[in-house]
Amino acid sequence: MNAHSSELVFRDIVFLWGVGAAFSAEKTLPEEENLHVHKGEEGFMGKDLTVGMKRELTLKTRPEHSAQRFFHNLPDVFATPFLGGLMEQVCAELIDEHLEPGMQSVGMSMNLKHLAPTPLGMEVKVVAEITAIEGRKLIFSLEAFDEVEKIGEATHERFIIKADKFNARVQEKAQKISSS
Repeated sequence: MNAHSSELVFRDIVFLWGVGAAFSAEKTLPEEENLHVHKGEEGFMGKDLTVGMKRELTLKTRPEHSAQRFFHNLPDVFATPFLGGLMEQVCAELIDEHLEPGMQSVGMSMNLKHLAPTPLGMEVKVVAEITAIEGRKLIFSLEAFDEVEKIGEATHERFIIKADKFNARVQEKAQKISSS
């Protein structure tokens, strides 16, 4: 906390699944008087989640983030699937520390607009903000920027689940195909 603001800012390092990319992460908690606190329902969340909570991730794009990784006849620029994955990751991380043991979150929907290309080698920063909490459903607003301009925006919904119940359902589904 600094003398001019009552915002708390946390920084940490994160890792994106499978692509070996390190990120700088920042989470900002809004001023106390602006908090809209959601108390966890049925033991789903350990700590309060708050509308207005933010987190950001910054990625130094590399050749493995190219659109050509998905199809050869695409431009050699930062790929939309990586932008979507980065957006999902920052939202999941934002709520993860607020979950009770045995709880996880899953993505339900994302409406993503990739507005401008980013040359590989540039940094991409994604900022996520919780805009609504409806029981176990959380709604996020996201913006993405490269070193020059805004490159994307999205809305994303995540749902908080009981991991054991979810995994049992997935296993049951997998058994349907393996038993046929």
